[in-house]
Amino acid sequence: MPGNDLEPCFSWTSLNGYSEVIGLPGNVPVPDGTNVLFVDAKLEDTRKFLTGFQLAACPCTVSLLKDFIVSFWESGHFKGLSICCREHIARLFLSHFYNFERGTRERLASLSFLPLSPIDGKRVSKFATAAQLIDSSNHLLRSLFFDDEEVFPAQWVMDEYKGVAIDCGLRERLTEDLVKGRIKCFANDHDDTERTWDLAGKLLQSKVEWSSGADTELPVILRELEWLPAIDCHGKKVQANATQCRGLGDHLLVGLVHSLVQFDITEDWKQRLGWNGAIPITTLLAQLERGIEKEDGKVVHAVLKYVQREGQVEICYKELMDLRCILTQSGCFVSPRMAFHTGCERLEPYLYNIDNSLWYDNSSLLQRLGIKEKPDLEDLLQAQREFQPRKEAVEEASLKEADIAIQIEIIKLATVFDRDRLSTLMIVSAIGSLCALEDATYNDLGPLSPVQGTTNFTHPDIPYSIVAKLRIEPLSERIKKGQLGLADIDDDEFDQHEEVADGINDTLERYPVEATFKEYLANADDAGSATQINWLLDARQHPQVSVVTPELSAYQGPALVVHNDGTFQEKDFEGLKHVGRGSKRDDPSTIGKFGRGSQTMYH
Repeated sequence: MPGNDLEPCFSWTSLNGYSEVIGLPGNVPVPDGTNVLFVDAKLEDTRKFLTGFQLAACPCTVSLLKDFIVSFWESGHFKGLSICCREHIARLFLSHFYNFERGTRERLASLSFLPLSPIDGKRVSKFATAAQLIDSSNHLLRSLFFDDEEVFPAQWVMDEYKGVAIDCGLRERLTEDLVKGRIKCFANDHDDTERTWDLAGKLLQSKVEWSSGADTELPVILRELEWLPAIDCHGKKVQANATQCRGLGDHLLVGLVHSLVQFDITEDWKQRLGWNGAIPITTLLAQLERGIEKEDGKVVHAVLKYVQREGQVEICYKELMDLRCILTQSGCFVSPRMAFHTGCERLEPYLYNIDNSLWYDNSSLLQRLGIKEKPDLEDLLQAQREFQPRKEAVEEASLKEADIAIQIEIIKLATVFDRDRLSTLMIVSAIGSLCALEDATYNDLGPLSPVQGTTNFTHPDIPYSIVAKLRIEPLSERIKKGQLGLADIDDDEFDQHEEVADGINDTLERYPVEATFKEYLANADDAGSATQINWLLDARQHPQVSVVTPELSAYQGPALVVHNDGTFQEKDFEGLKHVGRGSKRDDPSTIGKFGRGSQTMYH
């Protein structure tokens, strides 16, 4: 009945048992208010009075719910009702839902009138809108929520009014809005970290009904919030954002510097997470450096191939040139400047042959980095310069045996180029040091050389054919030209026209052995200062590998060594000159002049 002058008050009245008087079928809780007052007419006189004077209207249930109950629920005055009473009203809303016009249905859909399902067997005192709840019969949706989340309607709602609940907005599919809510939940560091990791993984593997494009607000949430279940580079479970991790398929490209989701991601999810775009070059370079540190050829190979495929070579050219990013046939990593396709088998650790699979899979990239088919002259010269000792480190002048072999290989390879281009090439000396070509001498006199140890003789392992190509003068020629600093080296009479060794050999062959022995004694006597003469029969057979010419192999066998302790004097040089000049080549006494004061070996 109207209440024009009544004070504002709100209470609830149950008309149970008296519905026949005002036309309400059943126990319907109704609200009192400032403008409308519901009266419970229990007494017969009251009922007659109200009906006789038409002081009260008797609305139907639908009108009562629409005109009064919905409004009072919207205003929040229902909170004073007991849980049982509120559930009773919810049942009335659901049972009469399709009797309401569209506007009332929409109002109901926005009301938090649906009771929630018990949690752990305990009755829930909360109510929610249908849009806040999910279909508890959908196992996929159910698997995306924690056990203590209040997101399921009471079971009686699902049993009796599931269709109404769905029409009110109950979520029965994995939609974009639902995904958005789940991601925010996972990113809020739920107490159960292990469970959060598992639930996020299930979401990431689920098919979603997206309603927006990939460039909307949702992808921003997907990419910036730390919700992705991943394993970091230390093997620890973490939650990362999309810029901090990638899918398992990218493990060779980012796995050493970024976290990895441990399963394959669909193309749909990759697009939303931004993983279908190019990996940042800073990430690739960091991955490459870690791969080099770990000597992981698969990582290095994958990164280089990706850089080539994505056209990023120019972006990181300088960095690649400074990195040891080239895998060699020996399994180590070197910078591009030290790597070649072929020709470096014997030049390690200064120049290397590239790994064959790397060459064939990334040939265009490697060529862009300047990797050549084989070393050219400048490469060989640069490698040789690596051997040269510092000026202050004289004791380091002699090379190690392995380095000598590499140097000789460099020299051999260099001789394929024109001799005029080899002015800066160094040669290996007999003592294992490096010297300029013009300072080197080829010892064609062998053990008969009078200047052993005083000249930069070429190393015996350097073939004569190489020496000839490099135009290194033989010792005999330098003696002829007066280039060895002997006392009378500038004498105009010194004009040798034949090999010294040939002259001595010819002299020995012209005279019998007995005469030769007499000359040995005469030499000691002529010395004047000699007090003794020593004889030694050397029965050894010496190696024939390093002889200057094949003919000298015959002289590597047993020998007679003769020595006297006389001093080599100035006048003895005259005898040496005559031997070289050939003026006394028929005089056996010249043999003594050549050999006095030193060991002399004759075969």
